[in-house]
Amino acid sequence: MNAITHILLTKAARIGAVATVAFGFPSGAALASDDVETVLKSYLRALYSRDAQTAYERLSSMDHSIKTFDEYAQEVGAFDGPALVVAKALAEQIDFGAFEIEEADDHVDVTFDVTLPNANDPAIKEMMRSFDAKRLSELTPSEIETLMADIETMRLTGGLPVLESEGERWSLVREGDQWRVFENWAEAVEVRFDAATFHDLPWEFEPVRTRVMAKHGETIQMAYRARNVGDEEITAKARHIIGPDDDADFLDIISCFCFLEETLAPGEATELSLVFRVDYEAPDDATAFTVKYEFYPAERFPEVEQAHARGQR
Repeated sequence: MNAITHILLTKAARIGAVATVAFGFPSGAALASDDVETVLKSYLRALYSRDAQTAYERLSSMDHSIKTFDEYAQEVGAFDGPALVVAKALAEQIDFGAFEIEEADDHVDVTFDVTLPNANDPAIKEMMRSFDAKRLSELTPSEIETLMADIETMRLTGGLPVLESEGERWSLVREGDQWRVFENWAEAVEVRFDAATFHDLPWEFEPVRTRVMAKHGETIQMAYRARNVGDEEITAKARHIIGPDDDADFLDIISCFCFLEETLAPGEATELSLVFRVDYEAPDDATAFTVKYEFYPAERFPEVEQAHARGQR
């Protein structure tokens, strides 16, 4: 999937009610802009390359209280091994403009322009194996070396497809003697997940997590677990229902297992992934969504039943 492109290009409301949080600058401390820039650049490059470990370490303790590392790593589709090596090489091509830093009592706001490789461009997608972690993990050392050389050649010749964003605005807070990026997940949109099976489908079916906090425009990976506890191989199909009805159009299901049928042998288990995003234009009062996935035996799937019913009329 290609979520890493627009992560840097969309920011929801930033600092909000941070004044109530026990952050603050040491009395008389000077603002170390180099430290702010270093931390923020490191975080954004890690975010782009799906380096979950580095990105999470750069986040505030308040954000840590909302999402554990394991939850965060799952949400961003963390890379490791060869996939992370080549993604980092691409992230090094991000070019930051001058940082304008506004100091407040308990945080700093940083504004800047940025140019970054366009991960949705066909040339980059092909070179980076569509950012498929499995395909990237299968690269040999010589293939990795060639790929990284190709990235450098594209940069030197001006052939690297890029996106430009003006006026990026991020906030950082001081924790002890270090700066940390403040994502403010506490004020993000709550997305709850539920599961159900119908027509005596003998499957155990549940979400990996029942609750995710998502900011506007933030692409997030999620998963469900399914296991056939019956005695026969069964093919089933799922559908999703989004609530509340009035806001359903503002939660985008980008990809999910409901688009295909799933077949499980007796005792077989699988993890079923999906990718979703709270729409950039979701209204401020859309603070919570529910997503319910329903699994049916394929021959009893609602659309099939409706088609049969129409044919019998």
